[in-house]
Amino acid sequence: MATEGASLSQSIKSLASLLKSMNHLVPGVAVVGGLVMIAVAYFAIHTGVMMGFTALVVFIVAVAVYAGTSNYGEAALALVAGLLPVFTVSWDAGTFSVFVAVWAGFTILVFLISSVRLASSREDLYTQAALSLTSPDDYLSMGAAIKAVAEAADCLLDPIERAEVIRIFAYRKLPVRSMGSALEAVDKLSTISRVEPKRVASFVSDVYRVFDPADEDVAAALLDRLYSLIRTSPAAPQEYFEAFDQSRRLILSEKLDSEVFFDALGRGLAAGIPPTEVYEYMLSELA
Repeated sequence: MATEGASLSQSIKSLASLLKSMNHLVPGVAVVGGLVMIAVAYFAIHTGVMMGFTALVVFIVAVAVYAGTSNYGEAALALVAGLLPVFTVSWDAGTFSVFVAVWAGFTILVFLISSVRLASSREDLYTQAALSLTSPDDYLSMGAAIKAVAEAADCLLDPIERAEVIRIFAYRKLPVRSMGSALEAVDKLSTISRVEPKRVASFVSDVYRVFDPADEDVAAALLDRLYSLIRTSPAAPQEYFEAFDQSRRLILSEKLDSEVFFDALGRGLAAGIPPTEVYEYMLSELA
């Protein structure tokens, strides 16, 4: 129940974040969308409860089809195909009851099946992460520990994204005590840079291994520094992460001090060196 509550809370946060983003991009779009939904529901229901409810269900399904496919033609076809039977069927209590029962049963079963698949995928990711950190005899307790860390993190990543990021941390042998703040750092940097969380997770895990922040304040300061490095770089965030990946061996092997490494990395990108050639540039510069 605690896991379900956490997932619901994360979903609500994600929905709130989406609505805020939409309203920021197009001021008032969330309000207009809500008013349209209310108006459609009002006029649909007032044409007759049974027919109106059925038409409203068709409308919602068509919107869901468009949201999932971004294909107007497919969504419009679903709307028209759904409305035609609504206006041709003579609705009475029997036919309406059958429609509601079948539609509700289908929706509930689909929701349950998708929930089981989601939970199964998430558990598999945590199992893989736990097995990479400990022996097969102790993976259950380790899995419970890293799952608790992931669910306690204050971020808007969905459950699967959290598990995928945690698995990357485990593969990179990041200590469990650092995974919570590192997960929050991935969420913030991914949101700022518009780079997928898994890509950012590889970068954050390496940086955490180098600096090993001891507490939340140190982790927050490290996040500010990472954001500053990415923001001031004359390259796109994706290019910065790629350049870091190409040259990460220099800092992970402690051949270069962190200050020297990030300074040289920034100079290479500023000089127009492609990310794939940054490693050779840094070697030549520091020879």
